[in-house]
Amino acid sequence: YSDPKRQKLCLAILKELVELRPPVRWTSLEILFKFCHAADKTVRQSTITVVRKWYRESTLLTDGILTAALQLFQSLAKLPAPEAMWDQNLDPSQPDQPTHASTIPENGINVREEPRGTTSATAPDVDTNGQGVSDLGTDEPDQRERALINARLYVEGQVIQRSEFFMALCSKHHSLIQHVFDQYPQWSPYAQQVFREHIAGLIRSIGMGSTDLLDSLDRFPPGAEGLVERIVELLTGKEIASPGLSQIVRRLYEERQLSPRFLAFILPSLESKADVVYVLTEILKLLDHTAGTREYVTNILMQILGRKDTESTTGGPPEPIRALLSPSDLMLTI
Repeated sequence: YSDPKRQKLCLAILKELVELRPPVRWTSLEILFKFCHAADKTVRQSTITVVRKWYRESTLLTDGILTAALQLFQSLAKLPAPEAMWDQNLDPSQPDQPTHASTIPENGINVREEPRGTTSATAPDVDTNGQGVSDLGTDEPDQRERALINARLYVEGQVIQRSEFFMALCSKHHSLIQHVFDQYPQWSPYAQQVFREHIAGLIRSIGMGSTDLLDSLDRFPPGAEGLVERIVELLTGKEIASPGLSQIVRRLYEERQLSPRFLAFILPSLESKADVVYVLTEILKLLDHTAGTREYVTNILMQILGRKDTESTTGGPPEPIRALLSPSDLMLTI
């Protein structure tokens, strides 16, 4: 199956066995599930494309597909933080603790953990001296740095491999996105960081018109603030926030005590002067003695004055942002 010359043929055979051969249907589907988190990107994504078509279109297969994808996604909660790969003497060359190896009762499918040695990123099992990462309890900065870099590469690869299958189902059934919010707080900070970048394509494909996505944003669990901010950033990157999204952002800011940066995403959508003044007043609270914050607030002020260009959503030349306040009103607010 991993042979590029035979991959299409093998995939076609497994697909036919699932659809036309009931006696071996679940055995064939289990094989496909394993390749839905394969190390090879082409193998993984080709298999996911096939399995995704059956989800919600085949009543016989839908529950098993969802269970397998969700088990794999939930296994990220037990993925160690990069720092823990030597602090806790974990050997990344060995399989981690059982995570998504439970059985699917309805169909008897057992989705097993892939060995850590088959990840898309190089597993940090040895360094140039033949030592395992778990052996690097050393004071030598260069060795620890190499071990940490390799561990981060490994975690990055695992986050991608274990999330793509479930995210493919989310793109087809938006209500599943709630599981993403529920699982996110259980991950290590670095796994969260990787996932925030990896989720961009899914969020842009769903869009702010999805009521399921907006509902999940509105009731996100504690610990998912970083994910919520990233999703709102992606939704408003090339479009003005919808009235529904703007209301949710403002309510979340007031009820959850989020960073004023959260409000900046809805600035272009505000119509009333009072709303703009309110958001600006909150953003000004960020000012401190750091250059980065001053630059951030300055960019917001320029945006309010309509002096910053953004990429056109139509694919044409950049369009100027409308002025949200006049210079005199801005000075009075400040």
